[in-house]
Amino acid sequence: MADTTTKTAQTAASAARDTLDQATSAGNEGVRQAQRAANQGMEFGTQAVNAYVEAGKTASAAMSDVNRAITDAYSRSLADYNALSQRALSVKSLQDVVDLQASALQQMQTNLTTMADIYGQFVNGLTKTFEPMVSRASDAASQVTQAARQATPRGA
Repeated sequence: MADTTTKTAQTAASAARDTLDQATSAGNEGVRQAQRAANQGMEFGTQAVNAYVEAGKTASAAMSDVNRAITDAYSRSLADYNALSQRALSVKSLQDVVDLQASALQQMQTNLTTMADIYGQFVNGLTKTFEPMVSRASDAASQVTQAARQATPRGA
């Protein structure tokens, strides 16, 4: 009976050690996974901040270019309309009026084309501004999906 009790106690102790070892191993793996997740979170955050900084730089440069283009167009337009005003004051015949109207129409078309170009420059600047953020968001989504697949226990 003593042998049976001793053997049962040894079996119980061995099972307890195995259970403790398994629990310790599972706990250590959980800590490792939590550390990996924390590191990935920090990396995602750093990459997102870098994307926003890059987008800010791009937006600043794009808006500077757009502002410069608007200022240049405005200056040219004022000079051109000044010349048209002087021509208007020197009109002496019906042909002068027709020529003045043709010049005014041409100037208006030129200004509309210039504004369309500036608008295109603005849209291009916005596109370039948001590219790093969209790319980063796409990369982050892929990385999170991949991390989730790796963290999911097999058979779950």
